[in-house]
Amino acid sequence: MTDPAPTSELAIPNSRASVIGAIVLATFILLFVVVAVHNLADGTAPIPSILWLLLVGTVIGGMCKERGIRRFLINLLGAYALRQFIWTLPKGNGATEIQFGYRLLGHRFAYFGVPVNRIDSVEWHTGQASSR
Repeated sequence: MTDPAPTSELAIPNSRASVIGAIVLATFILLFVVVAVHNLADGTAPIPSILWLLLVGTVIGGMCKERGIRRFLINLLGAYALRQFIWTLPKGNGATEIQFGYRLLGHRFAYFGVPVNRIDSVEWHTGQASSR
């Protein structure tokens, strides 16, 4: 069963700098994972290579164990979304849920959702360095 279409939607632009930063970080990690695997295959520097692979594996494995693989992938891919959204979805029995997420390849992925009847108040700030 597919989710119903959102009744309203608010786009939240993501800065290109944060997307570029996510790409640079992912490239850095992936590059050194490839170097570590290559070093292990050649038999050079096995201890640092094993330590790096254990570190990366432990961090990714911990996030997958804590939240699940699906949630990990949704959060990971969300770092590369240029536009994120807040939308309202009608749920069964007349309830409505507000979700925060992004669209990728025509599908909606939500970081989290909150039923409207559980919201007491909303405060929205510009964030750090708001004086600039």
